[in-house]
Amino acid sequence: MTDARLAVIAWNPPMERLTGVPRTEALGRPAADVLAFLGEAEPATTLLARAHGGETVTVEVRCRLPASTGQTWLEVRYRPWEDPAGAPAGIIGIHSDVSERRRRATFVRAVEAVGQSLASSLDLNEVLDTIVEKALEVMSADSALVVSWDGHASQFTVLRAAGRLSREYATTGFIPVGGGPISRAVLRARPTVTPNILSDVETWLSPERRAQIEREGFKAVAAAPLRSQGRVHGALVVHYWSERGFADEEVGALRWLAEQAALAIDNAHVYADATRRAERLRELARVEQIVGESLVVDDVLRRIAQAAARLLDAPSVQLWTADP
Repeated sequence: MTDARLAVIAWNPPMERLTGVPRTEALGRPAADVLAFLGEAEPATTLLARAHGGETVTVEVRCRLPASTGQTWLEVRYRPWEDPAGAPAGIIGIHSDVSERRRRATFVRAVEAVGQSLASSLDLNEVLDTIVEKALEVMSADSALVVSWDGHASQFTVLRAAGRLSREYATTGFIPVGGGPISRAVLRARPTVTPNILSDVETWLSPERRAQIEREGFKAVAAAPLRSQGRVHGALVVHYWSERGFADEEVGALRWLAEQAALAIDNAHVYADATRRAERLRELARVEQIVGESLVVDDVLRRIAQAAARLLDAPSVQLWTADP
């Protein structure tokens, strides 16, 4: 609550717990200064001015609270109050943490979008675009990427990247297998998180990899394995440019998205194999038709060789005949 000069005159225990700002530090200060954590998208000065002008203001803002290491969604409600004489006396403000509610709603939308993408498209690129887009949204992440692994290579292949990652990092095309969260998630077949990849005692990074991450600037990382049919194909990874922890619900959401990515990869492989088999059958049918239509031996042999090149994806085919 503020007075007519918009200085704080009441700051209750819930506000202390929510913001981490003690009552003794808030009282008497300009409300706009104490509420500066609301950020620039919906600055406190603007919201307070609207309420001071007689408007009841209700908005949801994404901000970084002094007492929190991650992003928080707050529902902010400001309304003017009057003294007994009816004169404007200040503003009453109510701040509610709606992060969990928004997270659940976002996850429901992500489930619907990913499910629709899987059901309507066999295009792996389209599905992966949806996966990383929803990972950014659900996890409130700064960047997301999907990597694949064949189980033997010394590096992961980057299939898709989105968000704040630099073009240089995203287009490198691979990430070395080592002791980071991606490697641990894939090799252990379970989600792995770290609040700061550069200071995590469980993380081992080669000097080159550490220098790459320091240049990029991300800190917190969460990775979930792309697991399907008892095999791990790679990982879905999200990054944050600040330190933060991860709730069980967030890890569960990332795991689900990773499972959908694994399913999309499986479906794409099955579809590609089926397409190749169908094309081979069509090619064989054409060869059979050629043999039956032409009596010119050279023409038949030439066309058979061409068909064999297409079937085997060979750069050249030689066909030899032996005189009886």
